[in-house]
Amino acid sequence: YAILEESLREVFDYRGLILVLHTSRRGEDFDVYDSGKRSETYAQERFLREGFGIVGRAFREKRTERVGDVAADPDYVPHDPDIRSMLVVPVSSRDFSWGIVALDSERKDAFGVRDEELLSIVASYIALHLDERDARDLLGRKAVQLQALHELVQLVMAERSNKDMARDVTAALVKDFGFRYASMLPAASGRDAAPTEAGRAGTPDDRSLRMEAFDSRSEATRANANGERTGVAIPVALGEQFYGVLSVARDEGMSDDDIRLFVLLADHISGFWALNEFILARQKEAWEDPLTGVWNRRYMIRKLEEEDRRMNRYGGRAGVAIVDLGNFKRVNDLLGHAAGDDVLVSVARILVTTLRDTDFVGRYGGDEFIVCFPDSTLHQCRTGLERAAKAVSELAIPGDADFRVFADYGVACRPEDGGSLMALINIADERMYAFKNARKRENGLSDDDSKR
Repeated sequence: YAILEESLREVFDYRGLILVLHTSRRGEDFDVYDSGKRSETYAQERFLREGFGIVGRAFREKRTERVGDVAADPDYVPHDPDIRSMLVVPVSSRDFSWGIVALDSERKDAFGVRDEELLSIVASYIALHLDERDARDLLGRKAVQLQALHELVQLVMAERSNKDMARDVTAALVKDFGFRYASMLPAASGRDAAPTEAGRAGTPDDRSLRMEAFDSRSEATRANANGERTGVAIPVALGEQFYGVLSVARDEGMSDDDIRLFVLLADHISGFWALNEFILARQKEAWEDPLTGVWNRRYMIRKLEEEDRRMNRYGGRAGVAIVDLGNFKRVNDLLGHAAGDDVLVSVARILVTTLRDTDFVGRYGGDEFIVCFPDSTLHQCRTGLERAAKAVSELAIPGDADFRVFADYGVACRPEDGGSLMALINIADERMYAFKNARKRENGLSDDDSKR
């Protein structure tokens, strides 16, 4: 509890943390932690046992309670005159309600939707910790399996890529648990997508079992002629959010203990799957240009620095390009900035769709874009940019304008043009201006027409 309190202080702004949790699945006793030491005069465990107050309501109804003004809540039991708002999240596993985790604040409406999302992930992991502790107490004779589970959980915790997590877990299930076959089918890919698999090839029965769990969002098992369960597929889900199906098959039967450990593993995966998606979404918000949806300048600089470090260590080649929109000033001057925004969005989409999936497109500033071409020659970079420039020149301007915009570009490559992609930005920029001037001369425009 003390470690959790210290960690949550780095993420949430709150006055007090309250945890009221069953000591085990087999009793009615509760452990209580109140960071404000109010449990000495305020018996929170009674609220859960008897189901009253805001915390009792959250526990009884297994529902998160985000109360912006406790004074307006009919169930609130005053216990601290400074408290104005509360966030209470049930701590529940698949088949047992452990208790609640709650934050309170002296400010009204102190907690928002993101606080609720993140505390729900924390509550889920508390439940998983308690489930694992309970399973460890019950299954002492399964020490070898529990050690393998622990190692699997370490794998899950170590990965920030859900794809890599699925790969590591399925491989370890076959190697360490002795399953014939293991697979993870993410929901985002759809039921017909190829799963991440390990072990000997799955049979039609394995696939049908996985599809049964995928469609029903519930556990599915397969038994042999002796009634022994030889296959199980478990949904990977957190609350109402479904992330996919984890399935295994073994030629010999699986005990209830085997399946319980497998369910615990699926729950661990769901918790960290949610956390990875949460982190990725926040990172994307920080790195994405809000208008065009491509990467922003900060992310692109970071990407070029990563490519430089990679090539410093392993060698290789890459390119960087600057793309500037000719005639864009006319769009803003004649049609307005809303039309200019539409053009920027369309150009960003053209760059993303006409270049390769492995290329990175970012907005460098204003009407300039920057592109990183990993593992590319100068010819490959130019070929992609020529294709993109042609598509931009054919772009219809909002309002049926009688002019077009142009994608003027310059590209430089490592190692031909220098030993650092970051340094090559200036070379690419100079070549872009040379390209722009050549286009203007070809069209009979003077230097004064540079923004036309």
